[in-house]
Amino acid sequence: MSGFLWTHKNKKENKIGDKMKKINIPINKGSTKVSTVFNLYKQTGDRDLVVKYTNEQVYTKDDLISLYDIYNIGIINGQDEALLSAIIENRDIKSDMATIFDCSPDEITDSQDELLANPDKYVVLLGDLSIIIPKYENYDITFSKLKYIRGHMQYTGTSVENIFPNLCAISKNADLFYLKSAKGLEELHSVGSSITCFHIEDATGLENLEIIGGNAGFNALIDASMLKKLKYIMGSTNFYSLVSSTGLETLEHIGGDLYCPKLIDPSGFKSLEHIGGKITINLEPNDIEKVKNKVRLKSYIKTL
Repeated sequence: MSGFLWTHKNKKENKIGDKMKKINIPINKGSTKVSTVFNLYKQTGDRDLVVKYTNEQVYTKDDLISLYDIYNIGIINGQDEALLSAIIENRDIKSDMATIFDCSPDEITDSQDELLANPDKYVVLLGDLSIIIPKYENYDITFSKLKYIRGHMQYTGTSVENIFPNLCAISKNADLFYLKSAKGLEELHSVGSSITCFHIEDATGLENLEIIGGNAGFNALIDASMLKKLKYIMGSTNFYSLVSSTGLETLEHIGGDLYCPKLIDPSGFKSLEHIGGKITINLEPNDIEKVKNKVRLKSYIKTL
């Protein structure tokens, strides 16, 4: 079925109608791709969510996960943020989050101050989290229930062990500039924008990370073997210190540049099919040219 959703039932829907008119959203727009992120959850697609909205049908838990793009799957599938934001504007976000994360609305907060004052209480933070720690000082607060940050995360500590034991998704940037070890982030599955970890040398703690919605800044990383589930980097990579790609066998997509100036072994890129920008790796110019000429990297590697 094709066409455009131009008319709606009542005033409540005018705003979403205007949004769809303005951005010219086709009624069949959306993806039904099933994500590997948490196999229990599916990406229902924009069209299904709009149809249920206009028909005033109740959203299921899976629908809400898709609507709020909790695990940043929409970044991959081309989900339309403007359209879905128009739907969200008419909803009780705390109630929806409680349904998604099987908790009480009282365990959802939009205040960083409330979270810091009650670190054992909240499951979801609707907003940014910024924890600035003086150099060489330890941070000994545990956010025992926190699973989702719907905003940016900035943390200047050198360790996250026992601090975010259940954090599974961050909707925007994860700025972890001074982190020396990612141990403690074992539940993290997706970051909606860029992740910056300038000082970690191995990826222990990030073994469940599957989606990076922006750039991947791992300048000091020399061992990627624990990035064994990473499939999508939607921006550019900075693997400045990486010599071997072992551990990146599941990586399928890099939306921007592949920057690995010291890389001499690309054999780990067995699944990589798309690089959207420049390729910088430590190979002979003729070999790099083969990659630039859009020869599939995994096919190219077999000839090495």
